[in-house]
Amino acid sequence: MNENWEYFKSKQRELLSAPETGQIYAQRKIDVEPVFGKMKASLHFNRFSVRGFDKVTKEAGIVILALNIMKLVTVGTNFKIKGVSKWDENQNSVSRPILIQRLVMSQPLL
Repeated sequence: MNENWEYFKSKQRELLSAPETGQIYAQRKIDVEPVFGKMKASLHFNRFSVRGFDKVTKEAGIVILALNIMKLVTVGTNFKIKGVSKWDENQNSVSRPILIQRLVMSQPLL
């Protein structure tokens, strides 16, 4: 038995059982996991095909852009963003690019 190993394991176990940590992990299930699940299930994106931080950042941005476009197509005419009224056929063509830009920019690059 390694005493140092056991000490760090118990310390980590205490940190993970703290109420604040539980709230963080509970929020992660809501915020992060559905996005990665959709990336895997809908886009079949399981791993990056490039190497290097800059290239991976660009590829992640393209994947997130694709997810946002899918979101835009799925939501259709019932889409609503703060500051933008309901997207319907009566709206002028100037506000549509703004709506698309807000949707695309709503997800930060990884």
